[in-house]
Amino acid sequence: MTLAVAYLQSRTARADRQHAALERREDREAERAARGQERHQRLGDEHRAFQRDTLIELQEQVSAYLRLNGKAGHADEMAWKAAGEPTDRFLVSQLPEGLSEEINISQRRIQVLAQRVDDDAVRDGVRELVDAANAIADPPNKKPPASAAKIRLGTVFQTLNNRIGEILRTLPMEP
Repeated sequence: MTLAVAYLQSRTARADRQHAALERREDREAERAARGQERHQRLGDEHRAFQRDTLIELQEQVSAYLRLNGKAGHADEMAWKAAGEPTDRFLVSQLPEGLSEEINISQRRIQVLAQRVDDDAVRDGVRELVDAANAIADPPNKKPPASAAKIRLGTVFQTLNNRIGEILRTLPMEP
């Protein structure tokens, strides 16, 4: 009888140990899954924060880029008028010291920022904005650009700015 009781106790103890080991394994797997989910959530939060910061900087840089292009356009028009408004070609294309380099740096910065954004419409909008600004800076007939080209640049900017704002408004708030 004692042997039977000892045998049953050892089987019960073994079953209890196996059950406890199974529970520990399930607990470890649940903890691993929870850590993975937390890591995934954290990475998602970091990505959204990165997108938000990038979009805000892009918005500011695009505005600065347009201001620089406006300065360049104004300088070109003043030089054109000072040259007597030649009708065949816009002979004057000298910008104030350093302005061309500032525009170049600004243009490269917005293109870099645009490539970091997850939205195709923003990347396309920056590309179109740069094309529109370059069309104004280097018109084919070398005369100061017509107001239609300036209106196009403004429209492209507004569309891009609206898209950036729309994305920013739809990004979830940070915890």
